[in-house]
Amino acid sequence: MWTFAEAPVVRQVEPGGPAEAAGLRVGDRLIEIDGIAMTSTDGGRRFTAIQPGAAVQWTVERGGARQTVRIVAQGRKAGPGAETADRLRYSGTLGDARIEVRGVPVNVTEDARSGEVVIRSHDLLVRVKIPRQDGGAHR
Repeated sequence: MWTFAEAPVVRQVEPGGPAEAAGLRVGDRLIEIDGIAMTSTDGGRRFTAIQPGAAVQWTVERGGARQTVRIVAQGRKAGPGAETADRLRYSGTLGDARIEVRGVPVNVTEDARSGEVVIRSHDLLVRVKIPRQDGGAHR
């Protein structure tokens, strides 16, 4: 099960995908899933349970305003033309470090308290903290 200390922020929207078609944008904060707070245990369970073809109602915050979008989860294709382990899922920077994540779908957020970049997939959690040269940490 996934858990979120704070509402996840959308870092990437796949062109032509269901999220883009529903109007989701990079920078949107995912506040609720089907009316359940993303930061709650039940919200994490609901997020984990999403299956291809399932309709999900998201409450997102953009520019201080909330709105609701409905997205039908899309399954991944198999066979020729299928996604490969080399598919770019996230690209960004933290301080002087460039971060690139390839492979399975991931969620990339920044932990506001620690300044760490948090990378999650269904069975993976990576926290990246880059120390500054002056001994502090990049934010």
